[in-house]
Amino acid sequence: MSKLLEILSRYASTINAMELAAFAHDFDKSSEEFLQDADWHAQKKYKDDDSKRITERSERFRDMGLKDREIPNPDLVFSEIFQKEVSISSAGNYSSPFIEHHRNNPTIPFSLAGAILNGGICGADGIDSALDKEGLNSKDLEKQTFPFWIATPFEKPERQWDNSKFPTARDIWNCGGRIRECREALSDMLGETRKPMNDVTLYAHSYHAATFAKAIMAKILMEYHSGIRNSNGKYELPTRIRKEQPCYLDCVKVEFDIDYLFSRSHTAGDLRGAVSELNSIMEEIRNFFESKLLCGNELYHDHYRLLFVIPRLESSLDGEWRREVRSALESQVVELLRKHRLEELPFLVAFNTQETKPLYTLDKGLIEFSRELLTGEHDFCRQDPVLLKSLEPQSGAGRVCDVCSMRLAETSTGANSDWLCPVCSGRRQSGMAGRSERRMPELEELVPGEENKLVYLSVQVNLSSLRDGSLWKDRPQYPSPGRIARSYETLEKFHREFLGTELPFHTPNGSFPLLQSPERLDVIFAASSGDRVLRVFLEKYQEEFGSYAEKLMPKIGMVYFHRNYPFYAVWDTMKRMMKQLSYGCWDFMLLDAPDDRFGFSRGSRKHHIFGKVPKKRLADFGNYPGLYDLLTRLTKSQISNIEGELIRLFLDWDDRCRKDEKTFRKMCALSLFAPNAFGSGVSAGEQAFLLNSAVSGELLDVIDLYIHLENKKTEIK
Repeated sequence: MSKLLEILSRYASTINAMELAAFAHDFDKSSEEFLQDADWHAQKKYKDDDSKRITERSERFRDMGLKDREIPNPDLVFSEIFQKEVSISSAGNYSSPFIEHHRNNPTIPFSLAGAILNGGICGADGIDSALDKEGLNSKDLEKQTFPFWIATPFEKPERQWDNSKFPTARDIWNCGGRIRECREALSDMLGETRKPMNDVTLYAHSYHAATFAKAIMAKILMEYHSGIRNSNGKYELPTRIRKEQPCYLDCVKVEFDIDYLFSRSHTAGDLRGAVSELNSIMEEIRNFFESKLLCGNELYHDHYRLLFVIPRLESSLDGEWRREVRSALESQVVELLRKHRLEELPFLVAFNTQETKPLYTLDKGLIEFSRELLTGEHDFCRQDPVLLKSLEPQSGAGRVCDVCSMRLAETSTGANSDWLCPVCSGRRQSGMAGRSERRMPELEELVPGEENKLVYLSVQVNLSSLRDGSLWKDRPQYPSPGRIARSYETLEKFHREFLGTELPFHTPNGSFPLLQSPERLDVIFAASSGDRVLRVFLEKYQEEFGSYAEKLMPKIGMVYFHRNYPFYAVWDTMKRMMKQLSYGCWDFMLLDAPDDRFGFSRGSRKHHIFGKVPKKRLADFGNYPGLYDLLTRLTKSQISNIEGELIRLFLDWDDRCRKDEKTFRKMCALSLFAPNAFGSGVSAGEQAFLLNSAVSGELLDVIDLYIHLENKKTEIK
């Protein structure tokens, strides 16, 4: 093991103890007394009397049934540790952050554990909570009253406050369990009681405070034991409140090429089988980072990447530190790819590229660094050729697997079947099986009766305003790491519950989920349910996010295809479509031939009749189901007559001619309301709706979709 990481390994017991101690710093917020009076937690009555504050919080710690013990001293000479405001007397106990994190009187010496957590010294607590309260006047904020609702960060009441599970969290903590194990127990309690700020749960705040304390402890140990000292021979603790303080926290990202998995998947089962393996790999990377590297915790994850908090070291050490972290992570990823037989999957380990600069608050710096890594475009590093050579020997006769293009395939099962290696064959079978006890239907089973078409729905959410904090601009909430994490959690939960609860009502034959994360939802189901599902999704989305929905506006693609269509072609079509779509818009594509997926121009999709397809705004989506319903009143021959007449008009009237909109509208009306079309069987309102849609091109686009999806004539009602 390399030098700096070896220091962390040597003092693992101290780092783990610091993490647990920091995690418990706000456990008394599990009391109803905190909800009745937030000052009870802050102990403002002892503003100038730290001795009484310490005595009361010590008694509170003991009365809560929390076990206290000493934090192992990691060979620090405390007389060598310098902090301008206070003197450091010891490593401290597990109770130290609980007792000392609200102290502001430096006359009594601090423990190192208390100093790391204290918002005014090293600042782990303040890094997460400072932005929550920036610019707020507590007198202007309404306090909660019974029954104490926990809201989402989007100001929607979500559930009632409940401390009944706190003993479970306490027992896990007393036994030295991982802080992640306490999530369920502490997620029904609040870290802040004022409205509309009652969204950051006790777990979210405690987890991030512990994460930052862990990273700060790692920084101190590596710098101290590497001989970093000032001119007076002292080691200076990092300080949060110093003006123009450089950011001493950083981020590292592990990312996998999810597009590679899509592009190599011939069936949806190939993809989901591979994604399942990738999920396992990402979980093992998380455990490795948090339990073995010991320099921080996960800040964010989605369906293809993980973002971790790490310390930023003094300039003389930081380059070496990054090299060690990169080497350790890359080695672990390679080992896990071998273990899970995904050796061919490209991956990336990336750091932010910004130089450290003076920042007024560390939390803003951390958000800035994380935003760069989550929004920046990176080239994937391809694995070393040595790794690829470690695959199964390619000696002897045989055909290369059609999916992975790496291993030798066995014989195919039919004339038109794929040639698969044993690994990809097993992955395809597992991908077609359900994750629950009930077997997930294969794609063929998703199509009811005589239908032969499916739809691939992809939703991608615009998270730029969340990542830079502007989502809450001019609102009482501010973008603390805890609040941002709760926002990701809310988005992921919304997608998960839509798939598990709402979608089954509208897809009687089931659905085939592919991906789900805070920013993305991909699923396949019967084409006949497409417009209904999208309509319900948009309704639920607006209901969940309310006035924030405009800044979190998604873009949505729908690719309709025959059930035996190659999946990689369906995915390629979706990828091209989503690349051209703007947020707040949607589009659909019908795949009749493989070349259809290339029918995209810069900025919009080409149409075989009138060039560029009209831009479809999500706000106007209601037009499409309405037009579709009107078409069901006609026979297919009547629809064909309307289509033929509109095609003729669009071909005869170019863009220049159509500027005479009045005449063009009259020509469209003659086609729409002829006896062999809608005739007089529509109301005045429906006539205006149809005519506007015909002139804009929407109607012709919907007819195109309707003809492909409907396989039988519908009699006039």
